[in-house]
Amino acid sequence: MNILMMSPPNQLESILTELMSDQIKRLAEVMRVASSDNSIPRQAVNYLDSISVFFRSAKFEVRSNSRHPFLPVTTELCPFLLQILDVAVADYNITEHCCRSLRYMFRCLERNALVFLEPVIIKIYTMYQKTGFSCYMYLASVLTDQFGDNPEFRPGLQHLFNSLIPISFQELCKKNFSEECYDTLDDFFRLTYRYFSNFPDTFASVELQDVMMKVIVATSRINSDFSFRSMCGFVRVLFEFVSDGISAEQFKNRKEEDLKIINAYVMKIGFELVFTFLKAAVTHICHSVNEAVGEIMLVIATYNRDMYMSWIKQSIQCFANENAQLAPLLENIGTKLAQVTEITDYFNLVTSLADLYR
Repeated sequence: MNILMMSPPNQLESILTELMSDQIKRLAEVMRVASSDNSIPRQAVNYLDSISVFFRSAKFEVRSNSRHPFLPVTTELCPFLLQILDVAVADYNITEHCCRSLRYMFRCLERNALVFLEPVIIKIYTMYQKTGFSCYMYLASVLTDQFGDNPEFRPGLQHLFNSLIPISFQELCKKNFSEECYDTLDDFFRLTYRYFSNFPDTFASVELQDVMMKVIVATSRINSDFSFRSMCGFVRVLFEFVSDGISAEQFKNRKEEDLKIINAYVMKIGFELVFTFLKAAVTHICHSVNEAVGEIMLVIATYNRDMYMSWIKQSIQCFANENAQLAPLLENIGTKLAQVTEITDYFNLVTSLADLYR
C-alpha cells in the first residue's frame, strides 16, 4: 500500500493493474477448477481477502469530475466477482468474502462505482432469493448508505429493500430466531437502519411496521448482545428522527410528511418498546444489555417526556401484575425512571430493576 500512496497519480493505473493482476489471475485459476468439479478450493478466500484489504487500505481523493485511477481494474474485477457469487451459491464462506470485496470496492471508488451499481443490485436480489445468505443484506446496506441520495438509483434500492426484508423475515421465523440467526439479525438491522436514514417514508407501510416490531421483540428475547445492540441502533434512530435534540441535526433533509409518519409510528409502538426493553434487562444477565436499555430509555424520554412517563407507568404495572410481591419495589423504581435525566441514573435504575429478579 505504501507503494501506491507514494506513487504519482498518472502512474496509479499501471501500478494498480500490476499489483492486482497476479491476485486476479490466481483467483481465476481457482474458480476454473471450482467450475469443473463443483468444489471451491479454500485458496479462493485468501485471494478474495487480499482484494478486500487492497480496497480497504488504498484511499485517494478524487475530484467529483475526475475518473478514479482504480476504475479500469475494477471494470474487469466486478463482473468476475459476480460470476463467483453464482458459482458459490451453496458456499456461505466464499459468498461472504466475495461480498466483502464488493463492499470495499464500492467504498473505495465512491461515486465512480455508480457504473457497477445496477448489475450488483440485480445480483443481490437474485442470489438472496436463492440462498438467504445475510451477507447480501450487508452489501445492500452499504449500497443504500452510499447511493441512497442519488435520484437515479433510489427506485432500484427501494425495490431491493422491499424484496430483501420479507425474505429475511421468513428465514428468521423459519429458524425461530434461534442462535444461528445472529448474523442475519445483525445484517437485518444494519440494512433497516441505513435504509431508514435515506427512505423514512417507506416506514409508513403498516406491514413493514408490524414486521419490524415482531423482529425487535424476538431479538430482545435471544441471548445475543451483538444482535441486541444492532436492534438498539435502529430503535434509537427512529426516535432521534422525530426528536428536537442535538442528535436530530444529522437528519438534514427531513420532510414534514416524513416526521408525521414516523411520529405516528413511534407513538403506536412506544409502550410495547419500553416494556420490551425493560423485559430484556430482566431476562438477560448481561451488563451491556442493561447499559443499552438505559441508553434507549434516555432516547425515548428525550423524544417526549410525558409519553415516556406514561409508557414507564404502564410497563411497571405489567411487571407488578406478574409479581404482586414486588409491586412496591417496582413502583419505586418506575417513579425514579420517569424522573431521571442522566444516562448513569437510567443505567443504575435498569440494573436495579433487573436485580429484583435475580
